[in-house]
Amino acid sequence: MADGEDRVALSMIAKLFTLDYIRRHAGTYLAAGHITSGAFSGLDDEYSDICARLIEHLPLLVDSFGIDEDILAAPVTSNDRIAAWEQRSHERAHLWS
Repeated sequence: MADGEDRVALSMIAKLFTLDYIRRHAGTYLAAGHITSGAFSGLDDEYSDICARLIEHLPLLVDSFGIDEDILAAPVTSNDRIAAWEQRSHERAHLWS
């Protein structure tokens, strides 16, 4: 059983999964009266808030899921993907010269 930080991180991941599911099926839930339009409009904010709070748990999650460091350094994970891709391509070009 998870404890401490593990439990908090897993709880946030479960909430993200639930919010994502609700967002994808919101039309059904709204039509059936299971959620209100006000609750629906707050889903994106809640999702973003959980993502922001989950950032502090990323080292734990990376270790827990055994994510390779090379994947984390991939250009697609950069805020500036184009510059990161160009840098990676330039670095790799030197390997082949």
